[in-house]
Amino acid sequence: MTPTEPGTTPADSSPPERSPGELARSRPVLIYDGRCRFCVGQAARLARWLKGRVNLQSFRDPGVLEHYPRLTAAACERAMQLVLPDGDAKDSYPPANTEPFRRG
Repeated sequence: MTPTEPGTTPADSSPPERSPGELARSRPVLIYDGRCRFCVGQAARLARWLKGRVNLQSFRDPGVLEHYPRLTAAACERAMQLVLPDGDAKDSYPPANTEPFRRG
């Protein structure tokens, strides 16, 4: 077995579980209503379009809203929310800022 460098994992190990807050710090997170069929479909469509540049989380999942103190259930029921890596949250309707997803 070949040793790995500090901070890396062997190729055959699975990635560690990440909390909602950790996901937000690594890339934008789109918060959607997991009980709304339209929202689920649109979130999946955006994820395919953005090819891994955004994480998806339903605000209905346990612990999600607690990890994003700037969000409220009312805001999440009104529109999908985009949480940027710096913690800033944007309503995605009207359309959120697409700058984080543009290829440079």
